[in-house]
Parts: sequence; C-alpha cells; structure tokens
Amino acid sequence: MPSVIAVYEALKIKLGENEARELIEYIEEVTDKDVLKKEIKSELKNELVTKEEFKEEIYKLKEEIYKLRMDTMKMFYLMIIILIILNGDKIINFLRYLIK
Repeated sequence: MPSVIAVYEALKIKLGENEARELIEYIEEVTDKDVLKKEIKSELKNELVTKEEFKEEIYKLKEEIYKLRMDTMKMFYLMIIILIILNGDKIINFLRYLIK
C-alpha cells in the first residue's frame, strides 16, 4: 500500500499542490470519521449486550423474590393451620377478636 506522501506526490503532479493537499486532507478526515463511527457502533453494541444481561439478572432476581414470597406465605398459612389444630377454640376466638 503506498504511503500518504507517495499518493500526495502523484496527485500533486496531476492536480496541483493545493488541490492534492486538500484531497488528501479530505480523505484523511473521512477515514477518521469512519473509524470513529465503527468504534462508537462497537461500544454501543457492547453496551446493549451489557444492558440485556442486566435485564436478565433483574428478571431472575424478581423470580427468586416471588418464589421466596410464596414459600413464606405457605409457611405462614401452615403455621396457622397447625395452631388451629392444636389449640382449636382458643385460636378461633383470637382470630375472631382480630377481625372485629
């Protein structure tokens, strides 16, 4: 691949010094912008992947919290049933008192 100087020298002969310099500067500027765009796109893709992974983790945590909540409720109702079975009338009267 020819160097920038070699390309400039070849263009200078055909186009003139100012035009060759302007063309080389334009090409460098456009190339730099393309490289920058590619870098930005790559960073954005990585960011999106990270956000998706984060969303998945949040979803998993919500599922775990829901399961724990359900287990806690089951244990609570099971304890109430056991208390009612063991203490019968006393618990029923106490629950009626709470409801009033």
